[in-house]
Amino acid sequence: MISVTKNEYNFLKLCKKHFCYDPAQEIKLDYPNQVAFYIPIQSSIQQLLSKPDVLNMLIKNYNETVNRNAVDTDLMYDYRHGSQAEENIILRDKPDSLLFQLYIDEIGLTNPIGAKKDTQKITMVYFQLEDLPNTVKSMLKSIGLIAMCNSNYLSTKSNKKKFFDPIVQDLNILQTRGLSIPNSASRLNFVFTVLTGDHLASNDIGGFQKS
Repeated sequence: MISVTKNEYNFLKLCKKHFCYDPAQEIKLDYPNQVAFYIPIQSSIQQLLSKPDVLNMLIKNYNETVNRNAVDTDLMYDYRHGSQAEENIILRDKPDSLLFQLYIDEIGLTNPIGAKKDTQKITMVYFQLEDLPNTVKSMLKSIGLIAMCNSNYLSTKSNKKKFFDPIVQDLNILQTRGLSIPNSASRLNFVFTVLTGDHLASNDIGGFQKS
């Protein structure tokens, strides 16, 4: 164990070799001391769906949901069955696309009741595949991290754009090209459905005051 973790370089090298570790990418912001971090969406989904039984579980639940809705179209089981989905270009062209949503939140790294509780807040962006069974979606391990940044850095429009640009680019590629899954002949299509968040995060994304 000591030889494995004697330095960061060796540790990360072994993680890449044995655990399909994909290092986060740095996003350069306005000033040299300002950086954010981004984990490519495609590689995160590929790693998730390459786990035993996860892909089969996802496809099975998708098919069951489609069949239930076909029996009674008055019931809405997910985003596909709402009026908004009827206007979604991706779903019109690729109705078999799997649903993909993002969640944004801030976490505090200091005492939440202290005087400096807001000085070290980090904005986190997560993803989840909506077609996983509800029993799986209720588990924390079904949620993946995409990006993180010191919230103070995102107070400027230029930094906010630099932070979200790689996310938007990856989402567009994912929706237009689909994704090949390792050890599977399947090429899956995906569609982005919604960006959710708590009250403060939603206000910030919408351009409103966070207070």
